[in-house]
Amino acid sequence: MKFLSLVGLYLAATTAYPGYDDGGGGGLRSKKPCSFASGLGAELSAELSQKHGRRLGENQASRNAPPSSEVTDRRFLLEGLLNEGKGCWGACAKTAGDCAHCGTGQCCRPQDYTNGVVGCELADAIESGSRCGAWAGDPPAGLRNEGRACAGSCPDGFGADCAYCGGWDGVADGSGQCCRLVDAESAERYKDHNLFEGPSPTPPTTPTSPTSPTSPTPPTTPTTPTPPDGLMNEGVACAAPCGFTNDQWGPTRDCPQFCGTGTCCSAFDWRRGAPGCELAVNVTGGQMVCGEFRDEGPALQDFRTGMPRGVYPTSSDAVETGESAEGRWIKDINVDGSNPGHHFVPEYNGEGGQPWSQFEMSLIRDLLVFQMRQATAGLDELSTAKFIRLPFHDCLHYEGEDSGSCDGCINWHNVRFRHVGRVEERNYEDYERPSPSSSNNGLGDAIEFLEYIFTLDLGKTWASGCYVKPGAVSGANAHLAGTRHDPIWVSTVEECRDHCLNTTDCKYFTVPHLRHINANGPCRLFSGAGTQRQTRGSGRLIAGDAYCEADSWSLQSRGKSRADLWAFASLVAVEEGIQRHNWACDGDRRSPHNGPIMCTQFEGEDQCSIELPRPFVFKTGRKDCESGSFMTDKKENSPDEHFNGTMAVRFMEDNFGFSAKETVTAMGAHTVGRFHQRQTGHKYVWTTDFQAFNNQYYRNIAGKEDWFFDDDECNKVGDAWGNKGHAVWIAKMNQVYRSGGPVQWIQKKVVCPNCAARSYDRGGRHPQRLAQDRDCCLVDVPEGAQCRPDGIGPIGSRAFNRDDDFSDGCEYSHFIFGRDEAAMGSDMGLRYKFDVDIRGFPYGCPGLETFYPSGFRFSDVTCGIDGRPRFVDPSLAWNDPNLERVTKNDWTDDACPADCARQDYQYPGDSRTLADWVDLYADNQAAWIREYVPVMEKMINNGYDDGVLVTSFSGYDTASGAGAV
Repeated sequence: MKFLSLVGLYLAATTAYPGYDDGGGGGLRSKKPCSFASGLGAELSAELSQKHGRRLGENQASRNAPPSSEVTDRRFLLEGLLNEGKGCWGACAKTAGDCAHCGTGQCCRPQDYTNGVVGCELADAIESGSRCGAWAGDPPAGLRNEGRACAGSCPDGFGADCAYCGGWDGVADGSGQCCRLVDAESAERYKDHNLFEGPSPTPPTTPTSPTSPTSPTPPTTPTTPTPPDGLMNEGVACAAPCGFTNDQWGPTRDCPQFCGTGTCCSAFDWRRGAPGCELAVNVTGGQMVCGEFRDEGPALQDFRTGMPRGVYPTSSDAVETGESAEGRWIKDINVDGSNPGHHFVPEYNGEGGQPWSQFEMSLIRDLLVFQMRQATAGLDELSTAKFIRLPFHDCLHYEGEDSGSCDGCINWHNVRFRHVGRVEERNYEDYERPSPSSSNNGLGDAIEFLEYIFTLDLGKTWASGCYVKPGAVSGANAHLAGTRHDPIWVSTVEECRDHCLNTTDCKYFTVPHLRHINANGPCRLFSGAGTQRQTRGSGRLIAGDAYCEADSWSLQSRGKSRADLWAFASLVAVEEGIQRHNWACDGDRRSPHNGPIMCTQFEGEDQCSIELPRPFVFKTGRKDCESGSFMTDKKENSPDEHFNGTMAVRFMEDNFGFSAKETVTAMGAHTVGRFHQRQTGHKYVWTTDFQAFNNQYYRNIAGKEDWFFDDDECNKVGDAWGNKGHAVWIAKMNQVYRSGGPVQWIQKKVVCPNCAARSYDRGGRHPQRLAQDRDCCLVDVPEGAQCRPDGIGPIGSRAFNRDDDFSDGCEYSHFIFGRDEAAMGSDMGLRYKFDVDIRGFPYGCPGLETFYPSGFRFSDVTCGIDGRPRFVDPSLAWNDPNLERVTKNDWTDDACPADCARQDYQYPGDSRTLADWVDLYADNQAAWIREYVPVMEKMINNGYDDGVLVTSFSGYDTASGAGAV
């Protein structure tokens, strides 16, 4: 019986997909060009994926009808209609049209009639589900699907004749077209408002305002009469007479023909920020009614920039010299202050911060690195990412100024802002953006820690042996105040020292070197009868002398500047991130300091580790701002996370003098760090190895095939035959603002379940998806496979070539739940070409046509957000033959990708496009690092002319124990 079932499945597959060979089962179905790549106002390149590119409504006879020789043998042995009115989708290999299960009839669904599938010409009588019946007949003539959403179903674009709107089987008869209303700001298509899906109120024949539609007007549209003055039909249901539905969102809810001067709104429209519905919060009953609901508030702030000016030269590519900075980094400085050369500083007569010695750098580096190594996923206030981010914000120009930067000051507005309660409640109006999302928020703890270091009395602590680590105080009778068995719990080293100073006969104390934030540890006190001593190993117990007689001094008292300290901290952080990556490459995923597990893509492989081509050059002489503090009332030019690629280039050009190449290079710093929902509304991580400084950022946004890591064992999850997973990017609303923003991009991977880690036993996902995962991992899995393969292909074949449905089955697209790899528009715009409206919503890509302010968060809602697509009856088991998808077409089979074109902007004088640079860095980590070093230096020196700053460090000389300056 099992053998017959397998034969039946194979026959169904070869019938539905004749591109497979029918000799050995190893052939691959050919792919057709993507049908969504025309008529969308974007210059889509030939590099759009050609996979799964069948047009909706394309002639399906070749897919549904068997070869003529098989008709008598397989399909029509039994005469007459069979199983009339019964479900048939599973029995007919999920293929509409002729089917042996239905005898001489056909298996059809309502959507098959809607989409013009051959053999379903009479299937408009089906109310729901798939049914056997005599559905074949003459195609209906004239206008079809009037008022239905048509984006994505009309491959020739808006305004063109379309078979979906009039015609059949992909052949338009000219009776219907697909049209939308859009706001025509600046007379540019798709400007400032997202697409309006579904039927719309009749537009006026003459545009009268900046929000008048510019989409092609159907020739049958009548002229709208001038409505009478005042509100009409107050409180009366208006969806039908106004042509609105609750699942659409357009430039306006105006309906003058029925509501007069009022608008047609529901409470749902108010929640998602539909213009004209600002006062509709109290509309009840879930319906749309006429009313005076308009209260638009302040105008939206336009964050978008112009095109790059193209005025800065593009540097020549850094050449591989074979040299290495190994042993010469800041991390390699090994001095104890015993040699006068350890205290050498270069001559400087300027007004900025005084130069640093190797000894000072060594002290500060150790204090910084200790805190960075305490960072975790949940406690990352002092992570490497924070210190790398800080100089970017510090070195921005102030509003209205073309100079000034890197001054040890930032605007403190919203630095401590946190969303309270549920963040995704659309509690803020759209006009309240970009604040708080575009600010210095999240940097407060890092800045305050640097201020602690800046003012710390190093002379009486770390510089003169007053504190030793690892240390101890010995002496049998030296303990005081009962602290040997009942220590005092403190949150800082200084708190323990103060207890000693306030305790009679106390001279020494011990306390762990504590995390600067949210930490506590035992403080023990000792009399002068004890002995302070250094111990062996790498412990973190500090033994301190509260009455140390060394001279007092701090960075501040020696004339150093905060700005120089902030720049130094950023270089130390980059080095630490590289070191963290290199440890992971060597298999030490937690690092010697027991940090979070970092799963790197190329662990144990050649070229995984990073070697700096030369040491960072640390220059000093930056001037602190005039406020005397690290806070200023002046506002920086803040970037916006919704920039597209050219906007990001223009911003970096204006603020740092960067070319396009330097912009792409600098953005790679996003490879470390995490998003913080309560600060910005965004969630998750740029890369799962979020503490490792490497080129994974570029690999992600370029959509490189990579392993899917979602466990602590770093199991390399791929497709069934162990190939790296295909990447799919989608857009997502984080629902902080009324219309759904801010917008983030999320990556999915087309891979098996994590069978090795038994991911099917985890919770948090749809139980039927977990049940299906279990079956995929445990039933009929071929030897050597990670899971049961989808489709037909040889051993070792890639799911990308073999699987024709990335939204379901065993190899399907899913997130790394809880650790989704994400990006901002300004990241994605470097690799993909799209535009953004004034609310930050991207548009201009085929897969974003249905992504607009609405109740749905994801652009791929039809593909499912938990790895399971939407079904008509979600209560059915995953293997129920009557299980039907709400939407199934070529786009959903591809996992609902954004499908944006390649970013082809080329900066004047540059031989590469933005996308070219991303791809180069994605493939060549060493090339990126070679370029990153000088770009980082340029950023932290921003605003200072050549010769103003002096070099305090350009490499450590191990032999002499001095810096090469």
